[in-house]
Amino acid sequence: MKRNWVIVGCALLVVAILVGTISFLGHRSQKEMSYLDFMKALDESQVSQVVIKNNEKLVVELLTGDQFIVPNPLKADLKENLLLRGVTVKSGTLANSSGPISSVIILLVVFGVIFFSRKGNNDNKELIRDVHKKNEHPEQLIKFEQVAGNYEAKEMVKDIIDFIKEPEKYEGIGAKMPRGVLLYGLPGTGKTLLAKAIAGEADVPFYAMSGSDFVQMYVGVGANRIRQLFKTARKSEKAVIFIDEIDALGKSRGS
Repeated sequence: MKRNWVIVGCALLVVAILVGTISFLGHRSQKEMSYLDFMKALDESQVSQVVIKNNEKLVVELLTGDQFIVPNPLKADLKENLLLRGVTVKSGTLANSSGPISSVIILLVVFGVIFFSRKGNNDNKELIRDVHKKNEHPEQLIKFEQVAGNYEAKEMVKDIIDFIKEPEKYEGIGAKMPRGVLLYGLPGTGKTLLAKAIAGEADVPFYAMSGSDFVQMYVGVGANRIRQLFKTARKSEKAVIFIDEIDALGKSRGS
């Protein structure tokens, strides 16, 4: 939740910077014009409309669409003279072209935040469904006799299997269950099959995921995958978790 608020805060900060920049550039685009040049443009019928912005400034728009800031002469008959010359006179400010752009940027950022938030939630939901789909306890457990070769590896993990089946026997003498076993070898040498056989011999559920499943472009999704995997496994009390291609995690962190 905290990460989501950080993302929203960063998005709002980006919006504020973009809107401020566009607004600043919009005001900078209104160049200043002297009152004499304004009167000259007025005599040449180049003025389209004048906005009496305040008591100090006039916003003048020429027929070309260019906008200029002109000092307000504070003449009582200014508005009347402009109207007699066919110039449109308004009060307030001219429509700023940066307004629609700012609105579009705000909408895009808001929709972007909503989209990525939903994408992350959907990804987590897919993870939960995927975990339950992959980690169902198979009806026909794989045993060591189904694993060809790997005699030394099978012999080395027999104590772990016995520990899983009868933990009291080992805990009574102060032994502790190993946190994990590292299986290494070229692809296709039977690492996954051996892990399934360990679960089958111990008669416990087998949970398998790939290290690449924990590496995600969305913030926090990879950590959620790890938490969800172990949360699901703990419900079984005893289980074997197999993480294939675990070196993908190390490569991601080192890059």
